[in-house]
Amino acid sequence: MRTTVFRGLIAMVVVAGCSDVADKNGDAWRLGSDADIDASADAGTDGGRRDMGGPRDIGPDAGPRDMTVPRDAGPDANPDADLGPQLVTVTGWHSSAFEHSGFIEAQADLASPLPPGVCDPYVLAAPPAESWWVSGPGLPAPHAMVEGIGGISLMTLTGRLSERGEHGHLGSYDREFVVDSGERYPCQTAAALGHCVLPSRADVCVIPDINDPDATMRSTLTVTYPGAATTPVSYELHVIFNENVGDGRTDAVVQWQLDNTTNTSNVIRVDQLSSVGLRQERHGLFYSETVYEQLDGWIVYSEGNADGWYVSVSGKDPVGGPPLHVWGWFDVTETIALP
Repeated sequence: MRTTVFRGLIAMVVVAGCSDVADKNGDAWRLGSDADIDASADAGTDGGRRDMGGPRDIGPDAGPRDMTVPRDAGPDANPDADLGPQLVTVTGWHSSAFEHSGFIEAQADLASPLPPGVCDPYVLAAPPAESWWVSGPGLPAPHAMVEGIGGISLMTLTGRLSERGEHGHLGSYDREFVVDSGERYPCQTAAALGHCVLPSRADVCVIPDINDPDATMRSTLTVTYPGAATTPVSYELHVIFNENVGDGRTDAVVQWQLDNTTNTSNVIRVDQLSSVGLRQERHGLFYSETVYEQLDGWIVYSEGNADGWYVSVSGKDPVGGPPLHVWGWFDVTETIALP
């Protein structure tokens, strides 16, 4: 159901779940393409399969790989000579799991498809694309996966890249990439992988990004404990954007109820909750509200519910507009205990 008092256009982009992260290309599966992804949280506008290609406009030279120390390409150069590690800056996917610490460039084809509904942390490239063994003091930790082992994140990394050879675990990687510094992109990771990854404490993403670049963003999470012990505990999360802009603020609101709050560190699927709702509110000269349907995702009960919650909830617009995805770690800001 959608209630709209003011006929305004709410611009949104489509969010793909993790079952849509791979497009088949012959016998190989593509984790990304050569198309650009904007560096903000509104990654992807195609309304279909998610392009997980890296942001081509990130990095000092606005390209997929910045070869800061170029190879000697002179007439006397030996193409087979070992020129030593090169300093490069490159955008791609770092995945980490048991006996695996891999990196592939964002536009590389995958060696095997990602099965529907599964996010595999063992991400390797299909030849002739390369898989690199990655390590080093500047390597950011990837986002942990909610279910299963390992993690995966889109990153831009700068470091020393070895010559081709046999590197890493059992020599199964084409090169070794020793990272000096790097930046992780949480909102693009969430936009591409959906509910596969657990946010870090500082991550808050609303996809599509409904934030004005000149406005602030804040969140509130209210917990209401009822007087009757058998009544579910209620939660109401507001992620508030555009609070200081002229046409009013926008709220992305997630509400849920939980019967059992005794278990900690559990992944609670949306369909396991007593009730759950997702809506968007526009507060300005006129008020408008969109209520989303076919909700998907999870809420992670963490640290005895004293500090906050991990939330990843998305829903579809009932009139065919783009979906909305709220993803992040949210501190409890208010607790209400009813008599």
